[in-house]
Amino acid sequence: MTGSTKSTASRDVAAAAVWTLIIFATVPYAQIMLHWIGSHFGGDRNIANAAGAVLLAALAVVVVRLIRRHGRWVIAGLVYGGILGTLLWHMTTLSQAPADSTLTHLEMGFLLVGAWGLARLGVRINMRTGDGLIRGIWFAAIAAGYLHFMRHLEIASEKIHFLEYGILALLLFRAVRHGIQGWVIYIYVISIGYAVGLIDESLQSLIASRVSELDDTLWDLAAVLLAVVGHVEAWRPGELYQPVRSRHVWGACATLSVTLLAGAAFVQQYTDFGHTTTDPGIGSFNSAFTTVDLAQIDLSRGREAAAMIDADEDTTYSNFLKQHTSRNDPYVHEARVHIFRRDKYLVRMRTEADTLETRLKFMHVAVMENRILEKYFPTLCSASSRRRWTDLKTQLEGELAANQALLPNYESAVGKRMITSFDSDAFWPGTFAVIAALCVIAALYARRSPL
Repeated sequence: MTGSTKSTASRDVAAAAVWTLIIFATVPYAQIMLHWIGSHFGGDRNIANAAGAVLLAALAVVVVRLIRRHGRWVIAGLVYGGILGTLLWHMTTLSQAPADSTLTHLEMGFLLVGAWGLARLGVRINMRTGDGLIRGIWFAAIAAGYLHFMRHLEIASEKIHFLEYGILALLLFRAVRHGIQGWVIYIYVISIGYAVGLIDESLQSLIASRVSELDDTLWDLAAVLLAVVGHVEAWRPGELYQPVRSRHVWGACATLSVTLLAGAAFVQQYTDFGHTTTDPGIGSFNSAFTTVDLAQIDLSRGREAAAMIDADEDTTYSNFLKQHTSRNDPYVHEARVHIFRRDKYLVRMRTEADTLETRLKFMHVAVMENRILEKYFPTLCSASSRRRWTDLKTQLEGELAANQALLPNYESAVGKRMITSFDSDAFWPGTFAVIAALCVIAALYARRSPL
């Protein structure tokens, strides 16, 4: 490796490292940034519309310059027409957001910056030799994919994270390519990218207002994978077609195995295992217990749990759940959440429902949560002072039935993120079995690769 190459490698590694630190800093400082934006700009729709207009104008200028310089009308139309159309629809929807939405302005700013980066990347893709049309289509598809997923993420910091992890994947490629060659570069990129996501989510558990969740790490992984697909199909780097060395295959296998072990440890630490109960009169819900175990625990602890829950006010609900977590006291935790959801949706039915459809929707949640409580937590319900549903449930169930809305298709959100597809006892053996399979695949492939 020459001096200039070493210098370039150092810069690329440093860029990936600095960007990783920025990702780690996003969550604690995102709330500060959101508060600043809200306090300075409020929900002024004129600002949102102006930002959207500037964004579209900037992309339009880039498209005109691209056409004048390179004359690639068809590619430019496919790539930027799709992006502009998607962004225009996105901006129109955002401009109709509630007046107190700080998220609108945050998205506008990031889309403005991201659009400029997309435009420059699109120009470089169109200038590369090869199947420009196919590359342009892939580029447009990946850009639209990022916009789609960012739009459906509800929390602003998650939207930022999704874009950040896509950029991280590209920076990791530039850093890894100096020591690795061939398609295994992307194994390193995916493994390291997901490892960063695991560390990031673990750090979030130290913040009082945040929790570490497996779903968030999977969103991070999805952003990395989307960037990798775009890089392979739209950019098609020369490093991809270099011969793969056996030591690089084993290195990729080791990196991926370590990441899988880290992911398994994360799941063990932050994710609950449980069981899905299907009831013909309700629908389904998840619990840490089987129905038999739940019946026994309710019989022995129902009155004690009722006293604890009755002493808790809804204003201290979050503190109650922190004291009685899904790990140290799953029975009390689950019962409290079911009660909270039942009462919450009853209140929403009375105060927020402005149409019959919305009223029936909220009512259905409240009624089904009450059915879960009465059937699977009977001792607790009979001992609790919160059992003011004896007469009310008849009225609500009658109204639902009259509107043909008393349907046993309810899926309770309580324990929704539990892992129920396999038992916790099989988790680690399964993890090691996957790693063993990876080693076998690596051994078979390494035999065909040069040293």
